[in-house]
Amino acid sequence: GCDKAFRARNALAYHVKALHESGETFACAEPGCAFVTRRPEALAAHKTGHERRDVAKEWRARAKHEVAAAVRSAKSALSEMATELASAEKELARERREHAREKKLLEKLRARRDALRRRVAAGAETRKEAKGGKKNANTSGDGGEGNEVDAGASPERGAEERNEGGARRMRKRKRSAEEDGLGESSTDSDGDAADESDSDAELCGVVLPEDDDMPIVSAR
Repeated sequence: GCDKAFRARNALAYHVKALHESGETFACAEPGCAFVTRRPEALAAHKTGHERRDVAKEWRARAKHEVAAAVRSAKSALSEMATELASAEKELARERREHAREKKLLEKLRARRDALRRRVAAGAETRKEAKGGKKNANTSGDGGEGNEVDAGASPERGAEERNEGGARRMRKRKRSAEEDGLGESSTDSDGDAADESDSDAELCGVVLPEDDDMPIVSAR
């Protein structure tokens, strides 16, 4: 029951000689493999092919496992990075909100500062105007009081001023006479004039001070 078909005669002859002629046969021990041959070297080559396929299969399985592990590791790292990125975005959004609040607070503080500066400037201007008005009022008040005092004490003050003027004129004459080197006659005449002025002052009830700069005090 062999259903093999060949195009070449030699291939058919080889098949018949290798498999269908009498003699010892060698079959492959791998599960599911139906390889049978009469030559041991052919069986050895066939087993080598099985070993190569097993090695390649094992290598593919190991590589697949390694690739899967690498993919899982990359996914885990990517998930961690995504978590960190989300946390950083949340932190950035929080900092932006805080920055906006601080900016609004800073603007409010600047507005308060400007308002306080305006209030201080207005207060200083008001105080300056009030001070100027008070100064003008004091000046006008002092002028009115001086006029009232002068009007009230005009008779006595006039006599005192006349006495003071005469005494000062006499003293000036005496000094000028002494500086110019006039004789004793000038000194005597000045002394007599001074005595006369002093006697006149005493008759008027005025005590003349020795210092010209001191005020005149009335004996009344």
